[in-house]
Amino acid sequence: MKKYNKIIKEKGLFAALLSLSLLTSCSYYSQAIKGHFHIMGKTRPINEIIQDPKTDPKLRQQLELTQNIRQFAVTELKLPDNDSYTQYADIGREAVTWGVIATPEFSIEPKKWCFAVVGCLSYRGYFNKREAELKGSNLRKQGYDVEVAG
Repeated sequence: MKKYNKIIKEKGLFAALLSLSLLTSCSYYSQAIKGHFHIMGKTRPINEIIQDPKTDPKLRQQLELTQNIRQFAVTELKLPDNDSYTQYADIGREAVTWGVIATPEFSIEPKKWCFAVVGCLSYRGYFNKREAELKGSNLRKQGYDVEVAG
């Protein structure tokens, strides 16, 4: 919890702390909150990464390109100059999240899951690939056609 408290103080995430305390009893919400905090803990400003001499040259080049594109969007397209595309997180895995989508056999209408904050969605998102695959396997056993994708 110390690690998460530091992130909360640094990022000013009072709402996330409240959510964490209210929702940790549900394993789905718990994995979502922990996964989000994991990414936040890995996040660094892109300019800092570009300046770091230890940064891999290929990554530096890609991040410089994103900053050039961002600057074009602000100056030429007059898009808002906000915090979008100013941070990067190397999470060390192939995907940030894995989505689980299920439909009843012979149907194109997806199963819906309803959540307290976002309402009803036609997918479930997981920060852990194994958990997503386990959910997919359980849904297949119930007769659903399932796709799990990063």
